[in-house]
Amino acid sequence: MADTKKIIVIGGGIAGLSAGIYALKAGYEAEIYEKNTIPGGECIGWNRKGYHIDNCIHWLTGTLKGTELYDVWKTVGALTDDTEYAKIDSFYTSTYKGQKATLWNDLERTQRELIALSPEDEEEIRKFIQHVEWSKQCLFPAGKPMEMWGIKDYIGMGKSMADFPKVMKEFGKISLEEYSKRFKSPLLQKLMCDYLPKSYCAYSFLVSYATMAMGNGGIPMGASLQMSLRMEKKFKDMGGKIFYGKGVSRIVLDRKVATGIELEDGTTVSADYIIPTVDTHLLFGKMLPDTYMPKELKEAYKNPKAYPATSGFQVAFAVPVDFNEGETIFIDIDPVEVGSSRFDRMYVKSYGYDNIFIKDGQAGHPDMHHAERQRLRVLEEPQQGRIRCSEREALS
Repeated sequence: MADTKKIIVIGGGIAGLSAGIYALKAGYEAEIYEKNTIPGGECIGWNRKGYHIDNCIHWLTGTLKGTELYDVWKTVGALTDDTEYAKIDSFYTSTYKGQKATLWNDLERTQRELIALSPEDEEEIRKFIQHVEWSKQCLFPAGKPMEMWGIKDYIGMGKSMADFPKVMKEFGKISLEEYSKRFKSPLLQKLMCDYLPKSYCAYSFLVSYATMAMGNGGIPMGASLQMSLRMEKKFKDMGGKIFYGKGVSRIVLDRKVATGIELEDGTTVSADYIIPTVDTHLLFGKMLPDTYMPKELKEAYKNPKAYPATSGFQVAFAVPVDFNEGETIFIDIDPVEVGSSRFDRMYVKSYGYDNIFIKDGQAGHPDMHHAERQRLRVLEEPQQGRIRCSEREALS
């Protein structure tokens, strides 16, 4: 139709593809401009020496059928009712001085094994498991934007999360480091601080574990890039157009109203609306004048100590397939200093749970280092097999 309004989306990652699909559903014409040659943004993988390396989806929140976020993933084509998920039965394992403790998806098993490891912490362990159970009620509301919520929506959320306020009351104002000190066992102290930065509020960790325990954090088989490709197909099948190798240099403004984009080759493209789905530093440092940056965001950029940026690295190894595929294990390492941060833990993960990672009975693994998390994380990406490596191998 001649009067159909046009939306341009900058960026073909998960956010950009989702925006384009919802724009089409709303009756708009939609075009996506992506600087890279494939869709997905950070949700991709790459091939090297016949191995597929993927360090994006550690788990995908919203894989439980019947939740609002699951419906969103179905709408954008990321998931279908037939999607298969990796058969991984634990969140992660922490090791310390020859002992190990595992957070199983089965909460009863976790409670039983943790009490056996540290009987003196039984009361705190039972309390922990109970609050994780209550944290299952904390589901991401995705039926409609919260800006459009009315009083009935808030009442409904309150009813569905009847026990979750108990979690917030107990854990909403203490850090993981503070919480870990409630346990007498050094191993359990490590367990509580390994996965998220120890400065994070404790409730965020409980919610993450609850997501896994209730089956709402599965890993779709086929790796991250394949999920992005499914979304790209959905966008194209609905009539959307996506242009690759088309970096955007700026958003064209006419009296403070966005009217189009200018590509890096100098071409301009007009549209009624522009949706940028790019890093805010790129958006307000290049595509728009920084005067458009919200005040709160400016403060975050001015105070990097309070709002640390995430940096990281990963190293992939090919190792024989093992029965523990998908297992994530945290271990001690010789201290490593990166800038002002010091790291003495890392994790190893094996990826041979999916045939896409497997080549000739071997699999690969990545090491990932997050400065923001105040620890070193080593991820393993197997292409057949598990990865078991020392910190020396990981850092070589």
